Amino acid sequence: MLKHLARAIYASIPFKPAAMHALRRVWRPPERIYRHFHFCGPFSLDMPNGASLQLQHFGNQVENDLFWAGFGAGWERTSLLTWLWLIRDATTIIDIGANTGVYALSAQAARPESVVIAVEPLSRVYKRLLHNISLNGFRTRAFNVALSNHSCNVLLFDPGGSHAYSASLNPKMLGADMEAVSVQALRLDDLLETENVGSVQVMKIDVEMHEPEVIEGASRCIERDQPAMLIEILNETIGMRLAAALPGYVFYQIDERLEMTDKPGNLAGRNYLLLPQHDLRVNELGEIADIRSLCDWS
Repeated sequence: MLKHLARAIYASIPFKPAAMHALRRVWRPPERIYRHFHFCGPFSLDMPNGASLQLQHFGNQVENDLFWAGFGAGWERTSLLTWLWLIRDATTIIDIGANTGVYALSAQAARPESVVIAVEPLSRVYKRLLHNISLNGFRTRAFNVALSNHSCNVLLFDPGGSHAYSASLNPKMLGADMEAVSVQALRLDDLLETENVGSVQVMKIDVEMHEPEVIEGASRCIERDQPAMLIEILNETIGMRLAAALPGYVFYQIDERLEMTDKPGNLAGRNYLLLPQHDLRVNELGEIADIRSLCDWS
């Protein structure tokens, strides 16, 4: 009863975006409190390297966490800091499974002169990605396609809802009883060739258990450019397949720190940093590293 009353009172508060911005200037509430303080509207997100970007708060958890906790302090904090460290000198950056664009937009804000490509297959989420790109006036190139190991129409299993984090081409991700939406799939190699994109330095891949197929469809790019990668690995089977497909790469599990591992996916649901074995950053990281100690944002 009290929870319903509290929700009703909060929903009735006028000028909620302005009120939340004013509150944030004087107080950063703990997560157990701010998770209830949702609103809809744009906000500025500052990054530790001095860059900033605009995000639309659509009333969802990720934007809410970024609004209250900040970049590198809340949602995927170590992964986002690793991402900034990774793209420092990159001229071409690809975000595969971009969702509404946090990684792609932060890359473009940090590297305004670089080519940033964002790929998001789910149409309703893609529209929000375009809104965020427009909000910033960025030249980020967005594509409403899925990436896989073949170019054809495929079924994307959609959990529904206003902000899908788990849509996947892999029916095992959520179960085949999810709504299946037909979408266009491309090999990354074909997309890069069609769009005349040159050497790729960094890729982020978050496609909900379809990562091995994306890697297979990027074989020419990987062999030619050997890009650094940030990849979500949800289970050990996916991790074993990626390790077999990328024998020339070193895997780092991302938690509060980065730790080299030969068993990616052993701890399910983590992001991983992948670097070519010859990459000088492997020596910089060693076997265990605190990414905060490596970030010279000056």
